[in-house]
Amino acid sequence: MPVLTRLIPSPVVVDIRPGALADLATVLADERISHSGRLAVAVSGGSGAKLRERVAPQLPGATWYEVDGGTLDDAVRLADDIRAGHFDALVGLGGGKIIDCAKYAAARVGLPLVAVPTNLAHDGLCSPVATWELANRVNGEKIDGLAAAMARQAGEAVLRHPGGIEDNDFLQVLAEALVLSGIAMSVSGDSRPSSGACHEINHAFDLLFPQRAASHGEQCGLGAAFAMYLRGAHEASAHMAGVLRRHGLPVRAEDIGFTVDEFVRVVEFAPETRPGRYTILEHLDLKTDQIKDIYADYVKAIGS
Repeated sequence: MPVLTRLIPSPVVVDIRPGALADLATVLADERISHSGRLAVAVSGGSGAKLRERVAPQLPGATWYEVDGGTLDDAVRLADDIRAGHFDALVGLGGGKIIDCAKYAAARVGLPLVAVPTNLAHDGLCSPVATWELANRVNGEKIDGLAAAMARQAGEAVLRHPGGIEDNDFLQVLAEALVLSGIAMSVSGDSRPSSGACHEINHAFDLLFPQRAASHGEQCGLGAAFAMYLRGAHEASAHMAGVLRRHGLPVRAEDIGFTVDEFVRVVEFAPETRPGRYTILEHLDLKTDQIKDIYADYVKAIGS
């Protein structure tokens, strides 16, 4: 009996190992991405300079482009700059903002994209399946089982690994989980596998306190642990908080310089950041005093 299948968008090659950056040129040639060496490389204006020093000698035919930030205007400007270059591919080298810009620019001009991330901010630490199942149960939104399974395994692998960031085995698992998480989003056609209440809280921090916001990963991790508590999964929330603490990451608003009242304001505002997204925040529709009381209970539950 034939098995029904579907095409899944995925990277042509994934190379995760210590020293992979030093072999970038070899990977590009061996995978037939660029034989000529004519590459456009997008880097940030700050940390990108040091990366350029490391990588430029192995890419003598590359043209380098500094990207100021991660806005749509930056991405459009990058696309316009590389359009007439007759490049084999566009390499995005750096953090999430640079790679996002490179993705957009590459798609705009029809070039293959080579993503070379220099940090691992893991979206899989949120609980994507809980967001999917809640939206399905209440609103009848369809769950993509394959995407859900991939996202679940990505998160579980990181949460259960005993190593730390100094451990190459842990970094390997983290990077592989990020790849699975990204493919899960491609499979589902949206960001739900890696973006629920945790990201709404993150965006609320950024919008309400743009000058004081912490890093994307720190805010999402805190948001994920708190959202897990909101779902009633108190033991899972405490476990997640313990994992975050073990990696030196924040689990309370105070850990990133915010007061309780400021965090309450963030959680109250968070649903407005993603119109149409249904998470535990939209489901509970909590008011100010309720959020404050639940946050106090959450802090007690996760311990010090």
